[in-house]
Amino acid sequence: MITRNPGGLLGPAKHAIAEGDLVVMYQGFGQMTPLFVKAGSILNNRHGAFHHDDLVGQKYGAKVHARTSQAQGKRQPGWMHVLQPTAELWSSCVLQRTQIVQPSDQAIIVSQLWLRGGSVVLESGTGSGIFTTALARVVAPAGHVYTFEFNEHRATVAAEEFLRNGLDHAVDVAHRDVCGEGFPAELNNKADAVFLDVPNPWLAIGHAKRALRKGGRLCTYSPCIEQVQRNCEAMQAEGFHSIKTIEVRLRHFDVRETAFIQPVFITKEKTIQDFKEYTERRTAALERKTAMEAAELIAAGSEKSDHSDPSNDGSLLGKRSSSSLSSSSSTTSSSASTSSTSSSSSTSSSTGGGSQDKEYRGKPRKLPKKEQKDPPSDTITTACPVPKMRGHTAFLSFATCD
Repeated sequence: MITRNPGGLLGPAKHAIAEGDLVVMYQGFGQMTPLFVKAGSILNNRHGAFHHDDLVGQKYGAKVHARTSQAQGKRQPGWMHVLQPTAELWSSCVLQRTQIVQPSDQAIIVSQLWLRGGSVVLESGTGSGIFTTALARVVAPAGHVYTFEFNEHRATVAAEEFLRNGLDHAVDVAHRDVCGEGFPAELNNKADAVFLDVPNPWLAIGHAKRALRKGGRLCTYSPCIEQVQRNCEAMQAEGFHSIKTIEVRLRHFDVRETAFIQPVFITKEKTIQDFKEYTERRTAALERKTAMEAAELIAAGSEKSDHSDPSNDGSLLGKRSSSSLSSSSSTTSSSASTSSTSSSSSTSSSTGGGSQDKEYRGKPRKLPKKEQKDPPSDTITTACPVPKMRGHTAFLSFATCD
């Protein structure tokens, strides 16, 4: 005999666990086990043996420890968290007898069907009852969900689960082929929304129109685009308007703070100015080099004349005098050139001297390590999509009854 559980999914909020309550044993991410607390029962898993008697009186969210370990003394007994069930937790841990409506699709459907507390919803395709549970949570307690399943066994199992979970006051389950028989006549013009999750929903769109109130909303859940095409054609033929189709693709993003180096941009004017300065430095360096070579030649000539024989004839003296005159004139010219470039050479020496006389290649001069500065950096918050993304689930087609 299946009894109604007052502490189910839609039952009153409780702080402590009592015998008969539905709880969710949380092992880790994606590892949850639903169970009804029963005196004398034991839950065995890799963490150890958890006695139901130890759960009674515990607060929801508490950490419970196993009495014994499955490793036979090689490992200490583990622990788990005991959680109060919700529609989201139930959809993640219940045994899925059929393909379910994913939570991301559930949110869009509830929004686009304009559901609220007190709405009357008709569903064709109960399946595992997960989306029926979500609908009941939205419309309860004043509203109601009428769900129909063409498979008799699945309809029976779903009705038992709804009773155990405390949803029987908000959900009615019936074994019925809506595509062939339509909805019951007593529901005509009473539904605020109709949801069709069947292989050939275009066959049930005419029945849905008779059950909907004026302005009611219709939704079909179809995995193939060919089904969507036939559904939209049937909606147009039945006089529905505001027809649209949505595909929900869930993508997670990794949000983090990232450091980056600020780029340094060189303009055309800056490049021309750098080349001009380089040309001036190069010219000054060449002039200094020429002056130094001239000075060395003069010095070498004077030393040679000082060490020559004084008994030489007049021709030699004449040659010495002529060479002296030429050397003096060259000295005068070199000194003039030196004085004319003194200002530019002083400027050049103040900006780095001979280290800047290398050939210009259009690149900035490299500074010694002690003069180098770290490039300016900054941080920014980025959101990068995670490579893995949930694939296609279904196309959701919506329309409004005229």
